[in-house]
Amino acid sequence: MRHNPLLLSDRVKKVLNRDSTIVYHFGLTAILFFEMLLDHDYYSKRDLLGIFLSGIIFSLLGLVRYFNLWSVNDKPLLYLSAYHIVFGLGFALFAPAYSPYLIVWLVLIFVTNFYYGYRGTTLSLSVLFIVFLNQSFRLLPAGSSIKEFMLYILVQFFLFSIVSFFLSETEKVSDQDRKLFVTSIDKAQLERQRLISLINSMGDGVISTDDKGVIKLYNAAALNILDTNTTLQEKNINDVMTIIDQSAKVVNLITEAAKENSVLTSTDHLLVYPDGEKINLYLNISPIKLSFRQNTERGYIVSFRDITREKSLEEERNEFISVVSHELRTPIAITEANISNAQFIVEKGNDLGAVKTALEASHKQALFLANMINDLSTLSRAERGKLDMKTEQIDPREIISSLNDDYKKDAETKGLTFSTAIEDGTPETISSNRLYVREILQNFITNSIKYTKEGSVTVTVNGDENGIVFIVKDTGIGISKSDQKRVFDKFFRSEDFRTRESSGTGLGLYVTKKLMKLIGAEIELKSKLNEGSSFIVHIPDLRENPIVEQ
Repeated sequence: MRHNPLLLSDRVKKVLNRDSTIVYHFGLTAILFFEMLLDHDYYSKRDLLGIFLSGIIFSLLGLVRYFNLWSVNDKPLLYLSAYHIVFGLGFALFAPAYSPYLIVWLVLIFVTNFYYGYRGTTLSLSVLFIVFLNQSFRLLPAGSSIKEFMLYILVQFFLFSIVSFFLSETEKVSDQDRKLFVTSIDKAQLERQRLISLINSMGDGVISTDDKGVIKLYNAAALNILDTNTTLQEKNINDVMTIIDQSAKVVNLITEAAKENSVLTSTDHLLVYPDGEKINLYLNISPIKLSFRQNTERGYIVSFRDITREKSLEEERNEFISVVSHELRTPIAITEANISNAQFIVEKGNDLGAVKTALEASHKQALFLANMINDLSTLSRAERGKLDMKTEQIDPREIISSLNDDYKKDAETKGLTFSTAIEDGTPETISSNRLYVREILQNFITNSIKYTKEGSVTVTVNGDENGIVFIVKDTGIGISKSDQKRVFDKFFRSEDFRTRESSGTGLGLYVTKKLMKLIGAEIELKSKLNEGSSFIVHIPDLRENPIVEQ
């Protein structure tokens, strides 16, 4: 069986490389010539000339192999045939009996076996047998028997055959071991590539370290979370990840993992970036567990992911439960007290005025509960993306008129002036969603009336290049600059004591922002503490500027 030259073992490659080839050829030739000089009296002139020519030809073959002339190194059949011819003629025609140089034929058999297996070995031994046969006839002393002659041939030939097949079998076993070793390495490499591909496909960051915390392996998600594009290889994990606990104390990951002596899992740690920004982390550190008494490298597998959003949602949920339970408790208690009071008055007397007052207070709290439930319902649908967006032709004048009818009485009850105005240039109609436009304006008007103790609330409408502009202006308590940045956040309520005097969930303006985004509206807020606020709402005409879903 012929071997692929591309699968040369390291040992054979070393024997057959360029430098070894030239040393082998010229070294053997030099030794041959030196031996001829020492024993020139032993050889005939014919033998000396033949050996000399064989050495020259062998040296020339070395030069051809060294410079790879005619790409001869890619043609093992060619140069092995040349070696057999040179050695065969040299030994058969010129070498003495029991020549020590016959050992070179073992090298020739070994290389031939490497390329052509047992077939090559058999052919090489056949050539050697012919060499022995010819040499023996040439050197057979006069009067010697044929029996001794054949014994001489067979002894040498079988000796070379046994050694040759031993070398061939050794090479075969070695080649099988090498192939098994290469196959094992290939399988290990394949499994490693699969493992790396699996790790890189994960959304969680994964870092593998030794027992000192020096990073040996990591995935792309780790670089993404750590916000870096530089290599982490051979760096200490504590140098690339600054982790702090809830008390802002820096945590040494490897030390903490060593303390646990088992899997460490936490959602209470934060990753600090070089610019000071922080994110919440889910952190899992697992020690690499080895077999009993296995003396190999130990370390840790660190997996982590950004859970800032989950933490935020959890905090919002807790805040939502707290706010809603608090806001529900008050109106329910007031309603229950007023209804109980009305029942008591009816049972004890006929003071209808007191009954009416109690029922009005209860009705007011019921309306507050209804508005809260409406906000919660709208918020739920907005968060789930279930709000419908149907456009229709709406008349800004009709909306202004209906708002005036709905809120004028409430404003006058508080002693406020409520007025509306339609500026010149207001279009007759625009395309938008009437329900959402009205709910947006209602939220601003309700807040203006709620947080204005004296003065006025004014609603005006005007046209602009892309649609219409509603302005809700009041002379109320105003909004501080710091609060203006958060006024549209979910559950936000100002710390101003005057705001706390009025009930509210902090959901109204958050829902309003959701609705404005849905119809493509934009908001401008102008406000000063104690000087009032102006909410300027730009509502586009969706016939000219359709909303593109993202």
